[in-house]
Amino acid sequence: ELAQAMAAAQGMVHDGFAFCQTMPFPQFIQVAEGLRASGYRPIRFRPYAGGDRIQVAAVWTRDGRNWQCAQGMTEPELRAQDQARQREGMVPVDVAGYGSMAGDGAVVYAALWGEPQSIGLSARLLLGGKAEQDQLQQEGFLPRTCQLLTQPQGNVQLCGVWEKTSADSELKWNLDAQTFDTFLTDKQDWDVALSGDRCAGVWRSSREVGSVALPGVNPESHLESCRQLAGEGYRPAAISVTATNDSGGLLAASIWHRPFVPHEEKLRFAQRQARMAMDYEDGKAMYLRARQSDRVTMLCPPPHGMPGDYQIQKLL
Repeated sequence: ELAQAMAAAQGMVHDGFAFCQTMPFPQFIQVAEGLRASGYRPIRFRPYAGGDRIQVAAVWTRDGRNWQCAQGMTEPELRAQDQARQREGMVPVDVAGYGSMAGDGAVVYAALWGEPQSIGLSARLLLGGKAEQDQLQQEGFLPRTCQLLTQPQGNVQLCGVWEKTSADSELKWNLDAQTFDTFLTDKQDWDVALSGDRCAGVWRSSREVGSVALPGVNPESHLESCRQLAGEGYRPAAISVTATNDSGGLLAASIWHRPFVPHEEKLRFAQRQARMAMDYEDGKAMYLRARQSDRVTMLCPPPHGMPGDYQIQKLL
């Protein structure tokens, strides 16, 4: 039943993650609680106006950690809720502003909190403008998530979660799609936000994961690309969906991560699979034994610069 609900919302449930793009807002809490029983925890919770109703784009990871969410809150209500959750030992994970379902133009918020993934992790909500950003930076906080909301009068509002981290983070927001798609950085993609024709993103330095960003396309095409990345071992890290200003259709974008395999682990794997020649005589002996064997054997150089590289190249 949960898998069917995800599929109907242009998403999927995997052993290690889940995501949706077009889930009706009232259904989200029911599905999220159902997934909680199997250890899934939402890490992105992004309500948005889709036509005449509020829909949700969301991402789950499966780590069994405790989490809480709230929605439909004004800014003062959200700040009070955040203080209460932090007193319970939780930290903010994601926050998004969206138009009230009352249709009165008011901005309300949805937010996620979870158990900190490391001891002493400190995180704060960003709900204001540049002055609040400057204050967070002065206190040593850097952006982790971002979300945009285009208000009826045309103003673009930014919100997000900032945390204290040793990783270098970079935030760009209120960009047009062309500028966003051509932005170059040596950091990994960390978050993405769409609102009408405006975009925002967070990039972060990391030696733990590689990233792929899927640009804004319709949810059906986006889902196909997501399935391909999942098959290649990537996992969703962020998602955003928006209604386009011109046609009323939807655009979806996402960030996917895949862990880097440490060099030491690659060596341990190689040593389990094969033995490396350490000098010319050793390599020659291996080559002669291979010719005398009836087994399928491959002789190849080790990674460039490692012991034995020159010797095997000499034999080949």
